[in-house]
Amino acid sequence: MRPHLPHVFVVMPFGPKEVQSAAAAGDGAPARPQIIVDFDEIYELLIKPALNQAKCLPFRADKEPGAGDIRTDMYFELVTADAVLADISILNTNVFYELGIRHGVAPRGVFMIHGGWTRRPFDVAPDRTFDYEGKLFSVKKDARDETWNQQVKAAVEHLSTVLKGALDVDDQTTGSPVYSQLVGLKPVDWSNIQTTRAKYFGEVFTDWKDRVEVTKFNGCPRDILTLPKTRRPDSIAASYWPKRRLPLSACIVLMWRNPFLKSWSCSNPITVRSRRNWDWY
Repeated sequence: MRPHLPHVFVVMPFGPKEVQSAAAAGDGAPARPQIIVDFDEIYELLIKPALNQAKCLPFRADKEPGAGDIRTDMYFELVTADAVLADISILNTNVFYELGIRHGVAPRGVFMIHGGWTRRPFDVAPDRTFDYEGKLFSVKKDARDETWNQQVKAAVEHLSTVLKGALDVDDQTTGSPVYSQLVGLKPVDWSNIQTTRAKYFGEVFTDWKDRVEVTKFNGCPRDILTLPKTRRPDSIAASYWPKRRLPLSACIVLMWRNPFLKSWSCSNPITVRSRRNWDWY
């Protein structure tokens, strides 16, 4: 059983991309048309719903609502995400660059998918890759009917199943070829990263841990109530709850018993991103 919803950073091409170049007929081979596929559509119709069904929180760097350098966010996610899912359907340099970073910083939590458009490069060809039917997304929008919708739905179900299975056994495997070949190599320690986001999550976690320590010292573990972010008890004032959806794995709401009022009082909600590098109590 996975104790939290894994935060999965999706690495893939953005927007329309050529997946097959045009070629004239020759040497007995028929002419080949150019094929353009919108990878944003693949994310919205296939990858994102498949990850949601697999009980994951998908995230793409271009979907970050806050301000800041997209590269800083990208590097932070590649280093700290519970898992990275890379679509290597085409030879996109950005995708392979980011995949290489993840392979170098973490032994686990890296998965690859492929839509069948190109041959995989030599360095990643031996590694396990989950296939999906990329040709579904080359169908023109005006030609998409109910049969096509059902095929996409089936593709989502299939990808969700294989990804869930892979995530469930991820702790038992070494997904990075760097770490599988260089036995004994240690993953990076990102606890001292000084970016704004890293400082925020670090401070939030430290505050949360300190509150837990106080509760342990007082001998009242029942005084801490942990709630998933999908629950919003009527007893908690709306002003305490985040107004926008955050790409976080959980909301931890710490509460303490007021001995005078004999009721529960609520602290400001503490949002904590679940990361394998952190110790949990």
